[in-house]
Amino acid sequence: VSPARKKAAARLIAHLTSPEANRVLALHYARNPPRLALYDDAELRAAEPFIASLKEALVRARPRPVTPYYLLIADVLQSEFSAAVAGIRTPEESLTRAQKQVDHLTGETPGSEKEEER
Repeated sequence: VSPARKKAAARLIAHLTSPEANRVLALHYARNPPRLALYDDAELRAAEPFIASLKEALVRARPRPVTPYYLLIADVLQSEFSAAVAGIRTPEESLTRAQKQVDHLTGETPGSEKEEER
């Protein structure tokens, strides 16, 4: 790759990740800005109150736990949450079933040491 292309790529990345570009993407394409400060931007708050309302959720967000069972757990949760939304099961039934299946997948049982550490 030529030095000119590298320089052009660096300029493009700088532009696309700039506060100005993030604001345009939020205002015109409803893209959530990756820069937390933009959630306090007056223009964005006025034009896109829903996006602005996401700030609290972003501040509180945490990465998902690392587990080799992630895909299996995601399938369980999707299935059970869908059953609750569709009215096939009550939310309580779906959550109980999901917890039992996740416990089975991870080898945890209620009252175990792992459970008590949570």
